Amino acid sequence: MKLSLRIILVVIAVLVLLSAVLATISVDELRRSSERHLEAYLTLGLDQYVREYPQRLAELLEQHGLENIDSFVASYQTDAIQAATEAELEMGARIGLSAMSTGEFLAPGAGIATHVSDHIRSGNLDEGTIHFDEEARTYYVYDAFEPWGWIVVAAAPDHAVRDEIQSVLLRTTMTTVTIVGLAALVLFLGLRRFFVAPVLRIAAAARSLPDGSCVSLEETSRGDELGDLANDIVAAGETIRRAQQELSATNRDLERTVNERTAALNEALARQKTLVREVHHRVKNNMNVVYALLDLQKRNAATSQFVEALSDVQRRIAAMALIHEQLYRGDGGNSQLDASEYIGGVIEQLQRSFPTEESHVEIESVIQPVTLSTEIAMPCGLIINELVTTALKYAFVGRSFGKVIVRFGSTVDGSLRLTVADDGVGISGDPSSSTMKTDGIGTELVAALASQLHGTISRTSHGGLTVGVTF
Repeated sequence: MKLSLRIILVVIAVLVLLSAVLATISVDELRRSSERHLEAYLTLGLDQYVREYPQRLAELLEQHGLENIDSFVASYQTDAIQAATEAELEMGARIGLSAMSTGEFLAPGAGIATHVSDHIRSGNLDEGTIHFDEEARTYYVYDAFEPWGWIVVAAAPDHAVRDEIQSVLLRTTMTTVTIVGLAALVLFLGLRRFFVAPVLRIAAAARSLPDGSCVSLEETSRGDELGDLANDIVAAGETIRRAQQELSATNRDLERTVNERTAALNEALARQKTLVREVHHRVKNNMNVVYALLDLQKRNAATSQFVEALSDVQRRIAAMALIHEQLYRGDGGNSQLDASEYIGGVIEQLQRSFPTEESHVEIESVIQPVTLSTEIAMPCGLIINELVTTALKYAFVGRSFGKVIVRFGSTVDGSLRLTVADDGVGISGDPSSSTMKTDGIGTELVAALASQLHGTISRTSHGGLTVGVTF
């Protein structure tokens, strides 16, 4: 068992033993001091009364030779009895007188006549010793005055003893409380000095361990449990400090490696973006070459139908080339297109591709902010190209004005919907079996592109023609 624990146990044992000894002494002292004090009070009062009255009066009668004259003796005895009746001693004690021969009480004894009479008849007068009457709850001290044949009694009620007991208890309690308080104070100061303060210092050191700071404790020189704990804390602090140093070095190496790898990846990504942009640029250029070749071919075309067919092909090529142009203008790392920008570019190209005399037809676009992948953007652009071209060719025959509206955006159920509507001549009969004059290749191309998007085609004709593709 270590020193600190032994000290604590010894202090606790001393306090318990001291409390037990004080309690035993208090009970015994209470009993003895109460009897001793009451007996002293009663004996003192009894002696004082005997000296002052029957003894003094008997001596006066003897000095004057009147001890045999009954009238003088009776008068002096009456004075002594009157004095006994009026006397009040310490602790509420009273004086009582009884005839030794008959047991008759000469002075009222506050209910003690029966008790004294019993003692007179039994001859148990044990003078100068305190007695207790259980029935009357009264303490007595007896004395015999032989010249007149009297039994003099000093009696005190038991509440006088209770008052004395309370006084002793109060003094004992105050003494005990004082001793225990001083012992507790000493114990508190000792524990604070030798136990609490070291524990707080050790706890503060333990809280500083995660910081990796150097820990130093004066408790390491102790030979008890706190010394062992302090040594463990210091050792743990040193271990943590070394581990944090190693971890910091590892983190620096790892950070350097990550930075090098990140720089390499960024460089590779930049090269890849450059290559992708170059691919889109070359594809666009190749399509422009094809577009130019078709333009040359149109100059040597024999018929207007062949020229129109080549123009349709050029418009389709331009719609596909626009995608690569927009991707080329990007950073090369994003394959998403802005629907408004792309579809607006397709419509602008369509307006430029038709002759000036047909440009009176207004083309309006209502495009929601949607991003499209190249897999979706290219079919959508080709569908718009075919439907708008068909409307410009056939919807406004015999008219000098008109409007084509292109709408694109999300539906309530999360699908995408593309519609091309005009306010032209429309069609008659079932729109699904239209007799409207259209390019057969264009119609097949729209159907094929809608199928590629896993979409459905709808046509309505009310004051014009509306073609929609939902996918």
